This record gives sequence, structure tokens and C-alpha cells, in this order.
Amino acid sequence: MLTPSYTSAVAGATSLNVAGGMCGMAASLAPELALKGDTGVATLDEASVRDPAFSAMRHRVTVSEDPAMTAALPDHKQARVTMLLKDGRRSTGICDNPRGDLLHPYGEAEIRAKFHQLSEATLRPDGARRIELAIDALDRMDDMTELIALLRAAAR
Repeated sequence: MLTPSYTSAVAGATSLNVAGGMCGMAASLAPELALKGDTGVATLDEASVRDPAFSAMRHRVTVSEDPAMTAALPDHKQARVTMLLKDGRRSTGICDNPRGDLLHPYGEAEIRAKFHQLSEATLRPDGARRIELAIDALDRMDDMTELIALLRAAAR
């Protein structure tokens, strides 16, 4: 888990690779959300990290730990974002628990959509669908042999 203090410590990293960008929230999520309106896996790629607009925004973002929010873990995984606009105004938003958390879970359709989005890079589409069906039947399987075979066969 990326803790607030760890994230704050690595946020200033200037590494130009996907791993460096994903570890530093300031180097990935804020610019992606502002420039693309999304922080999905498809937007966090090498091209984004090297994009001049992304780089310029990354250097204008700071991340800091709020000890009160850290103290609220694990019951609340809070985040606060404050944007300082060019005209001097500030806009702040707060999230008490992120989407997908136990307190704010995804619905079944969202979970399935996320599975397919995340599996696109590693599984063939027909294989992903067969794996999805096998996972639906896990409670009726004697062991994991069938699922493991499907995973191996579906790999790109």
C-alpha cells in the first residue's frame, strides 16, 4: 500500500518511466486527471510520462501528508486536493473513501469492466471472457486446475 508519507516522499521524483510516474501521485494522477479527465490504466503509459504538457504540470503539483488523515487510516482513506487557479482562486475537494473501497464498493458491472480493462494488456479477449465465466463458477470447482489452465491458454 502506498502510504501518505511514502507518497509524499516520492512525489518529487523526476524519473521518466511508468514505475516512477505511478509511484509519485504528483507525477501521475493529478496531471492525468487534469489533462485527460481520467486516471485509468490506459492513460498511465510511457507516452503520458514523456508528454511535455504532462511534464510541465507534474512540476507544478505538490503532495503533502496530512497527519490527521493518516491517523484516520485504515477506517478512512481520505484525500484532499486543492487547486490554485491562475487568477488566484483556490478550489478544494475532499474524498473520505475512494471508489472501490469496502466502504464505497464498485458494483458488479464496474468490477467486470475493470477486469476487462486491466486484462487487455495480458489476455486475449476471448480468453478473458472464458476466465470471467470460470471465476463465476469458482464455487462449483473442485480445485483451481481449470482456472489455471485457462489463464495459461489466454495469455498474449
